[in-house]
Amino acid sequence: MINTEKLKRFTTLSTGDLSRILNDSGYTSCAFESARFEGIVKSGGFAYAVTFYDDYGTEELEPGTVFVYYDHDTGKLTADF
Repeated sequence: MINTEKLKRFTTLSTGDLSRILNDSGYTSCAFESARFEGIVKSGGFAYAVTFYDDYGTEELEPGTVFVYYDHDTGKLTADF
């Protein structure tokens, strides 16, 4: 079960939190300019709208979505794009 405390934590993740969770999930060098919780998807993931600088070195911000998942068995968070 996701209790109130965990729900609050999972819906208020910072850009740094998302970068760390993605890094632990195998996505390296992710850095975000902004992140905003959008909602919970059908699969149970927490969706975040993010902006980031693309890998090509341009100075334009790119929009994207990061999905964060909670593993009830291990108590760990994972994420993907």
